[in-house]
Amino acid sequence: MSKIKPARGVPPAQRPARPAASAAVALALASDSLKLSRPIRDGARPESSTPTAECNDGSYSHSEHASGTCSGHGGVEQWLGATRPVPPPVDNPVPPPVDNPVPPPVDNPVPPPVDNPVPPPVDNPVPPPVDNPVPPPHRPRYFWMPTYPAIMPTEARRLPAIPMTPRPSGPSPVDPNSVSRDPFVLTAEAGRLRTQTTVDPVAILGAKGELYGAPTGWWIFKIHHQLSGADAQQALSSKQTIYLNDGNGYQPINSAKQLLPLVQQEAHPAVTADQGRQLLAKGQPVFLETDGSFSRINQTSQLDPAANEIRASQLQNLQDQAQASFESQVHAADQQDIQNRLDALPAFNSIYNMEGLNMANMMVTEDGRDFNRNLLTAMNIYSEPDTRQEIAEKWHENPNMSTSEFNQMANSVINEKVGQLFWDANWDGGSWGTYLGQQPVPGLRYPDTQGDVDWNTQTIQRVASELPMLLDANVLQ
Repeated sequence: MSKIKPARGVPPAQRPARPAASAAVALALASDSLKLSRPIRDGARPESSTPTAECNDGSYSHSEHASGTCSGHGGVEQWLGATRPVPPPVDNPVPPPVDNPVPPPVDNPVPPPVDNPVPPPVDNPVPPPVDNPVPPPHRPRYFWMPTYPAIMPTEARRLPAIPMTPRPSGPSPVDPNSVSRDPFVLTAEAGRLRTQTTVDPVAILGAKGELYGAPTGWWIFKIHHQLSGADAQQALSSKQTIYLNDGNGYQPINSAKQLLPLVQQEAHPAVTADQGRQLLAKGQPVFLETDGSFSRINQTSQLDPAANEIRASQLQNLQDQAQASFESQVHAADQQDIQNRLDALPAFNSIYNMEGLNMANMMVTEDGRDFNRNLLTAMNIYSEPDTRQEIAEKWHENPNMSTSEFNQMANSVINEKVGQLFWDANWDGGSWGTYLGQQPVPGLRYPDTQGDVDWNTQTIQRVASELPMLLDANVLQ
């Protein structure tokens, strides 16, 4: 019994009902001549004689595997029988074994031992001892200043007698006749003999720049412009007010007469003695100026009081000049006498007992030299120019002193200089020890270190303490 296949595209609800599966199976089993719905290809495995599935186009498939069943027939409509065919095995259901499922062992899973896991011992773990762990002792350098040219004769000499340089007896007297007695000459030389002339005060003060115009401007910004003599005269002629600047502000001026008191010097020019006599003889005005005021002279006797005053002043000036000249001559004579005594100062061994000063217990050794520091210090002080100048000046003040008196005086000057050494050594915290060559103590050290400076300071102080008594005990009488 053939089955009618509905047309494609008809919905399943409109398809005709299918006969029961049992009938189809019975039909297939009864017909031995029923062939497969698709031909068997050459070499292909024949399918089972019992259909296993009904395709969507109404045909039946005898495939033993689910894969590919009813391909080309619209797919499987339903499976026939109790068991669904087992799908054929997948070509590679299990992946082939990996060539290297386990990585090969590492060639060096454990690092090889280090060639030098422990550093070799240091060749010199302890530094070698320093060649000079202790610096060498400081070797001071000594400064030997040039010795002063101390005069040392073979034997002591007494104080030479130096004649006093002559001095002028007094100032030269002033000759009273050297000053005129003529009142006209005296007052004219003093600039006090005057006459009178007419002057223009506006022109004079305008030339001096003391006249100004009325202020212009506004409020505090008002200013006065300077006027020339001609401009000022024109302003006064126009009844305008001008201003005089006398240093105390601007004073208003309305007439030239207000300016006359300011030009009295110009209105009374000076005249010579002859001009004054001629003017007086002609009855013309002659004036005598006294402290800015002018008095009319009508006869010569009116000039006498002023002339006598002027003459006395001139005589005093001449006497002052003579006195100044005298003092200059005296000073020159004194300086010459001091220079003469400075050139004749006795030698050091004429003032002191050298054997007493050069004691063995005062000898010192510095830098391989043996010397008497106290003795050389005293000799250097005596040879210093300022010491010798002071001794010569004191000798000049008492030129008749004896040898013993001179030696005591010279010793006092030297000891004063020695005492100054002590204060110099302590000056500015003892820094005087760095000023080599500026004090007379020999054999000091260069100030290379603070120790050298301190040593110099102590040495100067020791000399300043020991030397005065030593000098006092050895002054020659």
